Amino acid sequence: TRGYHENYMVSTKIATTFLSFIHQWAKYIIPFLVTRIIFTGSGDYSPNRGGFILSPRMEFTTYDLSLSTTSRRPLINLRHEPHSRKYWRLHLVCGDGNMSEVTLALKFWSTSKIIELIERNALPLYEVVGFPPIQNIHYFGRSPATSWGLYISRNFLKNPDMRIKLRDKNDNIVELKPTELQFIYLDAISSSALNDTLDYKMASLLNSVLKDLDAFQFNRISRQLDWCIRMRVIKESLNLYGYDENLAVAASKHYSEIGIPTGRSYFYSEQYEGKVDRLLSDKDIEEAMFNPPSDTRASLRAKLCSIYKDKLYLVDWGYVLTRDNKFLLELFDTDLSNL
Repeated sequence: TRGYHENYMVSTKIATTFLSFIHQWAKYIIPFLVTRIIFTGSGDYSPNRGGFILSPRMEFTTYDLSLSTTSRRPLINLRHEPHSRKYWRLHLVCGDGNMSEVTLALKFWSTSKIIELIERNALPLYEVVGFPPIQNIHYFGRSPATSWGLYISRNFLKNPDMRIKLRDKNDNIVELKPTELQFIYLDAISSSALNDTLDYKMASLLNSVLKDLDAFQFNRISRQLDWCIRMRVIKESLNLYGYDENLAVAASKHYSEIGIPTGRSYFYSEQYEGKVDRLLSDKDIEEAMFNPPSDTRASLRAKLCSIYKDKLYLVDWGYVLTRDNKFLLELFDTDLSNL
């Protein structure tokens, strides 16, 4: 997951400065980020960290907030690099790099909806108490043997006692399982932030996933969630060749190799054989690679490059400059709706 990060736009209307937004809302975003790893974790097998873990990234997350993303790994990065004057940029470096389309979609959709709830002043106001948030994410992500009760070498599940202590908006202290807290967020999203057919489909999908996690039913989500697919692949390798820790490590690493179905990537082999659920086709992905949405700056940059070709000197995030320095177009607040 090295180098992986997420970016979300937050309307500047909810705060006068980026730091005031962070000061007001970060403590309420953190409980969501800490507990979302139950469906966004990529999974890994690490003997030095207790065996199978939900999230390899969590081990390197060391701060709640930080300006740095190299010397320090925060839940929320305080870097202020907006690509628009109308939005703050919320930069997250705490998430795993994922392979599963279902996991990726749930992660981006749910986190975007949390931002939308903030903009609508409808976010459930919970903040972590007791253990620092970082200790919670380490606890939830480290090993299913101590949290979910899942064991690679033995075929059984046991009911875990994995809870997070929170303070609600009425100053009451409550202890909730990660699934319970995520259901609260999902209920809030369903009540005020479902805007179209896609939203309803994603809400239904997340509801199904959370129910399966809460009931320890892994048949369906072992085709959907990255950490469940990876765990299934590792267990199948061990069942075939016998239990060996080095084999478990190798199978885990090969799972996320970037390769063709006949190559070393176990994930793409599983996908090619129809053993994981998909939300898109290869044709959909190829189309998106070469055709950005028409109302984006990416689309405008592509059109300008096509029209001016060799006349362009610089194409940047925020502006375009020709070689004769006579044409400068700022892209920050350009109306792209009629491209």
